Amino acid sequence: MMGSSAQSNEQEGYLGYEANILPHSEFILRELNLDNAFLNSNNAGKELKRPKRVQYRAVINWLKSYQTSSNISKQDQIRRLLEIFYHLCAAGDIERASKIFFMRINPPLNEELHIQLRNWADYSKLYDICNNFLNLLDSNIVKNESQQKINSLKLVCLNDLGNSEFSNGNCKSSQNYYKRQLKISREHRDLWGEASALVGLGNNSKLLGRHQVATDQYMSAFETASQASEQKLKMLALSGLGSIQIDLGHYELATEYFRKHLSIAEETSDKLGKVEALTALGNAYSLMKDFELAIEYHLRALKIAHALEN
Repeated sequence: MMGSSAQSNEQEGYLGYEANILPHSEFILRELNLDNAFLNSNNAGKELKRPKRVQYRAVINWLKSYQTSSNISKQDQIRRLLEIFYHLCAAGDIERASKIFFMRINPPLNEELHIQLRNWADYSKLYDICNNFLNLLDSNIVKNESQQKINSLKLVCLNDLGNSEFSNGNCKSSQNYYKRQLKISREHRDLWGEASALVGLGNNSKLLGRHQVATDQYMSAFETASQASEQKLKMLALSGLGSIQIDLGHYELATEYFRKHLSIAEETSDKLGKVEALTALGNAYSLMKDFELAIEYHLRALKIAHALEN
């Protein structure tokens, strides 16, 4: 959906040891186009007020301390990156904050920061960064940005906020975020935003036992995602449709949805998608008491999951 130049896969951007999951600090500074020389330049001096300059200096200090440290844990690397993000939000700098928000974390999954936090189920941090970013996007500080860009960023934040609240069991709050996302998406004809909001609403409806409503939402999400060629969202919709059939005891029909999910994952080389589809198939065949086939699917999922372990 969104991205930035910080998504670069250039390997020289990363330190050479396996424990490092972030690009080298010098690489990040170049991506942000931010250093002491910039702050001390005449042009910057005329444009930057003291509160903003303080925030930028804090960003540089965090990156310099990160550069001079060794054997930093992955948790501490993420913590420092989030501190940089918060300082950029406090400076009202959408462009630079978005580069951190969408910065790709080191392989194996090579996902953007906000997505990786979701994959790690670190919903507290995910909620905090999205809430901070959304508050900035909703504020009057934002002036020199196109409305289309602001709306696109809002959709990502609202989706992640909905995901966070859903995972914490706060259905009402989750639905409110998804409904706001859906409204903005339809107003501005954003198919990704519409499909992802429908998936989120479908998840809530399913959890509340409204199976027909959830089915309709997942089907609409699949159709919209197909129009936009959003393969990940198609897989999420299929997974939702399959899980509803599991709840209803229609296990054979559920496997049809999960097989379609697996097919898309294989076509797109989506390893995490493969794990999810294979696991769902294993669970379905276990419920059907075909334990031999269930074990086969689970072992295939386990093999891929081990390869993805960070």
